[in-house]
Amino acid sequence: MHTIGLSLSAFFTAALSGTVGFGGAILLLPILTGTVGVAKAVPLLTLIQIVGNTSRVVFARSEINWKAAFLYLVTAVPFAALGAFSFNRS
Repeated sequence: MHTIGLSLSAFFTAALSGTVGFGGAILLLPILTGTVGVAKAVPLLTLIQIVGNTSRVVFARSEINWKAAFLYLVTAVPFAALGAFSFNRS
């Protein structure tokens, strides 16, 4: 039963955030927290966001400016790793 409820919640939050343009994670996090608990909600939401963003890349790959994406990633990846490392050390 939880799986069906979470699936429907994910679908409707994705539809709403797709219409509005943002906010899917903000809407889904309280639902996940209430269903699976705080310790599992954050990693699960991270996985959901990765799958959602990957699907956007796949569907819009012909429209992506790959040079701009590469230039963004040159700094984003090292600083994201640094942030994750510093957060983990706290």
